[in-house]
Amino acid sequence: MRFIPKVSLHGSGEVVELSNGSHADFTLMQGSSGLGMRPQEISTVALPSGGSLVQHRRGSEHEVQLPILLGGSERKRWDLRRKLEQLARGQVEIRVTRSNGVYRSRFGFYKSGLEGMYGAGEDSPNGQKLVLEFLCPGEYWNGEEQGPDFRLTGLRKRFLSERADEPGGYESPFLPIVLASSTVQGEFEINIGGDAPAYPTWIVDGPGSDLIIENDKGQSIKVLTEIEDQVTITTNPLRQDITSPMKPDGELWEHVPTTSVFFGLEPGTQTVKMSMVGAKPNSLVRCLYRENYWSGW
Repeated sequence: MRFIPKVSLHGSGEVVELSNGSHADFTLMQGSSGLGMRPQEISTVALPSGGSLVQHRRGSEHEVQLPILLGGSERKRWDLRRKLEQLARGQVEIRVTRSNGVYRSRFGFYKSGLEGMYGAGEDSPNGQKLVLEFLCPGEYWNGEEQGPDFRLTGLRKRFLSERADEPGGYESPFLPIVLASSTVQGEFEINIGGDAPAYPTWIVDGPGSDLIIENDKGQSIKVLTEIEDQVTITTNPLRQDITSPMKPDGELWEHVPTTSVFFGLEPGTQTVKMSMVGAKPNSLVRCLYRENYWSGW
């Protein structure tokens, strides 16, 4: 049996599911485009000896066209069209769902298809035909959001550096001083699917200090300060940032060494090391990401 993807639109609080059958409110007709890999812009320069040399190549903006049939009575079609108008007011998520429920999506903005008059030249005996077009500036289709949690405190061990005044602490019999709290650290495996690196958002809940997140290439993100409230580290190359509710305007950047690299997670299995000084049972690091794919299915 030939696989037919299920397409749905999400935006402004509205959800429109496009049926692959008939006698539905919204039916996806044949002729849709833009649900695969985005096109590329290529410029070349001619060579004197013949042929050419590629001078420039990049992905272009992606356009998705969806021919839709609105079913029901004329009054019903008015209501369905108004639902599409409501959905198209802001950013629209276009989802392509497999038969097992797994979906990929990309985000775009309404471009055309709803500018005609109601019932004027677009009606057929079975309903009203529309061709909706969306402009999608992003490079990839995205998988569903993943959000594994990493608790560091469960890896805590007794070290000479544990404080004597803490429960289970230890004072070195060889030195006349008490060393600082131990660093809680661990290694975690993360498996990334997709066709390109995924750039996560790290959500860090303290208490703790001197957070280090390091990949298996030696690249690391360091936040060398006390972490009392939730810290959000955004690694997306287009909008890298580090904020917290108490420090929302870039104040935390002064605690990030210039050697830090806001690295992405490569496709495949990789090891990520995390460490934080003085982590407690409620200290938590969460990794939020969406895998990136060239095509919608």
